[in-house]
This record gives sequence, C-alpha cells and structure tokens, in this order.
Amino acid sequence: MLRPEFLGGKWNAGFQTGPLFASREYHQYFYGVEQQFATAQRPAYEAKGGYSGALALASLTRRIGKLYVGGFVRYDSLRGAAFENSPLLRREHSVMAGVAVAYVLTESERKVEVGDVAP
Repeated sequence: MLRPEFLGGKWNAGFQTGPLFASREYHQYFYGVEQQFATAQRPAYEAKGGYSGALALASLTRRIGKLYVGGFVRYDSLRGAAFENSPLLRREHSVMAGVAVAYVLTESERKVEVGDVAP
C-alpha cells in the first residue's frame, strides 16, 4: 500500500493491473452454451481455457477512529480473451466503481506494533 503525501499520508492507496487467466471449466461456466440451450440467436459454444482479459484497479482507504471508509475504480478489458467468440459476450470493456463504509464494533486490547509484523 502507498501512503500518498498529497492526501496528508492518512490514506492508503492501492493499484493493481495485469492479465487474467482461467481454466476451460471456468470459462465454460460463464461463456459456454450447451447444445441443449442453443437457439438461432445463441448458437452452441465450447469455451477454451487461457487468457481472460486484463484489469486495472485503483483504491483508497482510510481508518478514522472506529470507522473505515474507502472506494475503488476498476476497468476490465476482455479484448483477445479465449472466449471472445462466445455468443454470450456482449461487451469487451467494463468500468466499475464503489464506496464502502465499515464500523469496528470491537477490537483486541492487545495490538501488534507495525514494526512487529514480518515482511
């Protein structure tokens, strides 16, 4: 996690990007069409395993007393995915965002110091 100085160093920033891969079974579950469910508009399709697209994710979180607040933005691209010919695939890209608020009801009286955590 990064602690951006422009935000007073009190926020944790996370960044993640990279390719995604999955098995044939996983792709078949979401993108395959069994022969018994095929129609003229939705032909049968057997998904292959392999490349599943790529993602980019950014998040910010902060603890304020017993309150945690945070948000994220995620971009997914399915361009070039092993299942790109699936009749179930409607879009090659998506953008998601969300916010979260959590309240800590109780916590241990004995806490670990940051320096005590193993790398």
